[in-house]
Amino acid sequence: MAALRNGTVHLVEGSMDSARLARQMSGVKVFLRPSRSVVFLSINQKAAPFDDARVRQAVAQAIDRKAIADKLYGGLAQPADQFVPPGIAGYDRTLAGISYNRSTARQLLSDAGYGGGLLSQLWHPTRARSLMPDPRALAETIAGDLRGIDIVTVVNSLDAVTYQQRSLEGALPLYLQTWTGDIPDADSFLTNLFASDAVSRSIGYSSPEIKTTLAAARSESNASQRVTLQRHAACAVGLCPVSCARATPGLRLHTRAFWPGVVSDGVAGALRTRKVMHVQPNCGIMDGL
Repeated sequence: MAALRNGTVHLVEGSMDSARLARQMSGVKVFLRPSRSVVFLSINQKAAPFDDARVRQAVAQAIDRKAIADKLYGGLAQPADQFVPPGIAGYDRTLAGISYNRSTARQLLSDAGYGGGLLSQLWHPTRARSLMPDPRALAETIAGDLRGIDIVTVVNSLDAVTYQQRSLEGALPLYLQTWTGDIPDADSFLTNLFASDAVSRSIGYSSPEIKTTLAAARSESNASQRVTLQRHAACAVGLCPVSCARATPGLRLHTRAFWPGVVSDGVAGALRTRKVMHVQPNCGIMDGL
């Protein structure tokens, strides 16, 4: 950021924290581009009460995604409507996400036999990361939303190593996670997160239908048919995204050149007249159903 401020460089690819700083700097313009990362809330469905789909859906509909995007990500986020981020091959613009609706959420809990509310735990990693700059605030915000439908969650944290170990063991009922796709394709999200043995161990989720569909998509040579299969799997997964956080891990400085494949005409125009900060967005806070 110092190099951008003093004119040593004219294009920076940075994190959410650096983007916030850049927005306060005179003569600097921040550009956003498509995302390939997600932050999501895992719901362990191996035991009550989350073994009931109605309770999982109640959790999903109790969370105010827009408020999270606006308040916790400083204007560098947007509510997400599905698990696969926009701009990724396999994203389905026609797939409607689950809406924020406390009345419906309360009714779902009542139908599931939890009209009087329930008690659980919500876990988050201790250390902040680029996709989760304030894990405690995120967890407490979600916990506050859940209190609105009488789900009382005790917020806890663990160091990264213990956190990963306990989540893989299936020991955490509700917990925050992040994921960045290796490539801009839905397979990098859906297969890794919903058709793996690790998912079955950690949250008790397993779907032969989704595994078969994604395997067929992987071997499909027709691009259009491949996307159709991926969209079918994305719909069947039943995840409800919350928000898309626009940022990228790390900070890279570009002095004499930049990668033309990722720079828009707007950025190129701005480079001719002013300093620019280019931010790679990352997508999504989701809750699993």
